[in-house]
Amino acid sequence: MKFITIIYLLISYSLLVLSNDVNNELCTVYVSKYGAWNNKDCTNQYPCLTIGQAIQTCNNQNKGNNINVLVQPGVYMITWSDRLPLYNANLQFTGIGSGVIFDLTYQAEPYWITIKDPENIQKSSSSNSNITTTVTLKNIEFTTIDHGIVLANSTTSIVSLTISQCKFNFSTIQQGISMFNLQSTNNQIVNIQQTLFNSLVLASNGYLLSAPNAEVVIQNSIFTNISGCLAVVQWNGGSVSFPQTTFQNNFCPCLLVSKTQGTLNSGSFIGSQSLYSIGVNQNSNLQLNSMNISNNIIVSLLSINDSSTVQMSNSFISYNTGQIFEVNGSTLELDNITMTNNYKFQLANCQSSVIKMNNIITANNIIPIIGNMSCSHCDLDNNENWTCPNPNDQPSSSSSYSYTAELTKDRNTLIIVMSSFVIVILISIVAFNIYCYRKNNQSHSSNTTSLSSTPTPSLTSLEKTPLLQSDQEA
Repeated sequence: MKFITIIYLLISYSLLVLSNDVNNELCTVYVSKYGAWNNKDCTNQYPCLTIGQAIQTCNNQNKGNNINVLVQPGVYMITWSDRLPLYNANLQFTGIGSGVIFDLTYQAEPYWITIKDPENIQKSSSSNSNITTTVTLKNIEFTTIDHGIVLANSTTSIVSLTISQCKFNFSTIQQGISMFNLQSTNNQIVNIQQTLFNSLVLASNGYLLSAPNAEVVIQNSIFTNISGCLAVVQWNGGSVSFPQTTFQNNFCPCLLVSKTQGTLNSGSFIGSQSLYSIGVNQNSNLQLNSMNISNNIIVSLLSINDSSTVQMSNSFISYNTGQIFEVNGSTLELDNITMTNNYKFQLANCQSSVIKMNNIITANNIIPIIGNMSCSHCDLDNNENWTCPNPNDQPSSSSSYSYTAELTKDRNTLIIVMSSFVIVILISIVAFNIYCYRKNNQSHSSNTTSLSSTPTPSLTSLEKTPLLQSDQEA
């Protein structure tokens, strides 16, 4: 009896292992605009016609936990039937060659891919989970994005998102939705490489990427012409790295970090218009190396708050309009920074903070009347000639009034000169018209006089006038 029981357990275990192996076996399927509905295997030779058909093919083979979808060039409509709930699975979409486009016009669902715990699973807050859900998007262009693409909301699964060589273009996202919304309480990993985000109008209460508790790496990517959002990229906790990434011509803050350790290397913040470009909050520590920050119109380039520390080195700050740093209850360290040709230039507004400076080079900056720094309980530790002005050194109300009065006086003088010039022109025009009118009247009077002085032929003279030769002959 024991022998039979042992045999039964061994067989059951073998079947379980075999089942797991089958479930984890990679399912590679092909999709083509020239595919067919009746292709059940979605092979390279006989590809499927739609994304949903390819996913269903793997599910029918009990291989839905490890799917690799290879997509041939063409435009593919992502619809309600293509929605993808995931958990403890690996899903990868790869475009073969150029011209692979996913159009999300008819998506309908708030998010295309949703990562969440099954209803019957035991919830856990442990970060040592061996359950991982992975999404990879490679060499695909996404357009007409009305809803979100990925939502992660799991307490038991590690979430990994990889985006490589993709484009996200010309889209307007609905309110309350972030394009990539990773809210899992477990570890999250985000890796974005060589990707373009262009001409996107995001939700006013959303982000392009929101990823708390995440390890974020964004490399060799471009974010441009993005508007409407609270920030382009936001994360709370974890770590970040942004090597060689450019934020250009955006109309909302680029980065918003809290409780985060991070590094930005060889990146650029160019031509943006917003309240600030980078917001650093809540005990964050951010290092910026070899940065190019130029042509921005902002209130502050960097807003540093809540016991945070920012270290910037070997960077160039030029042709910006507005204040460079806003430091509140935090620490700012600057080393080998060049700041040139900035308009309304003010280095910092420092409130209850520490600013350390070494080798700061400035040239051709237009400094406002309030000076190049404003301070309150600020500790400057530097080898430069930067000082916090004393209250007595600040422009007084009388000096401000004098300065304003001079501007008003100059402005009034200019107005008087311009008004006089306009009046002279008007008088000249009126005088010229009067002259022309009088001259015309005189000419008309002369012609009338001439006509009246010409004698009218009398009947007698007419009678004495000889007839024409033709009349005489008649």
